[in-house]
Amino acid sequence: MCSARTPGSPQSSSIGIRSRQPEIGRPELGRDGRFATNRGRVENRAALIPELAETLRNRRTAAWLELFEAAGIPSAPINSMDQVFAEPQAAARAVRIELAHPYGTAPSVASPVRLSATPPRYHRAPPLLGEHTEEILHDELKLSADRIDALRAAQVVR
Repeated sequence: MCSARTPGSPQSSSIGIRSRQPEIGRPELGRDGRFATNRGRVENRAALIPELAETLRNRRTAAWLELFEAAGIPSAPINSMDQVFAEPQAAARAVRIELAHPYGTAPSVASPVRLSATPPRYHRAPPLLGEHTEEILHDELKLSADRIDALRAAQVVR
């Protein structure tokens, strides 16, 4: 898989490379022995990704997706959060929710599971850094107050 920014869009494209991909205009990558197998592509990822990224920057995401669809190459855009929430399906399912937070509200993602008898309940926003440290260390891990103080002093926890 390769992910790269495409021009004119904050989104990326993620593609699976085949042994030959003349569709991207780089048939030499398909002939390069380093990339002939999945194992080879993984082992040579440091060389492959910059090559693909440079090529993917030459077209807009929509153009790549159209080309890959026509060629039967599995692909999908990697959307920004704004793009995710703007998708018609996400809007129809009310995927974005706002939760009360000490600094106002926190945008969150609703549960995809919608059961009429037991709808999801959202109790609180994600915690602040270190907000639950004390209760987890004491209540769950059974650490003493002295041990927790020592961890804080050593800057292991906040």
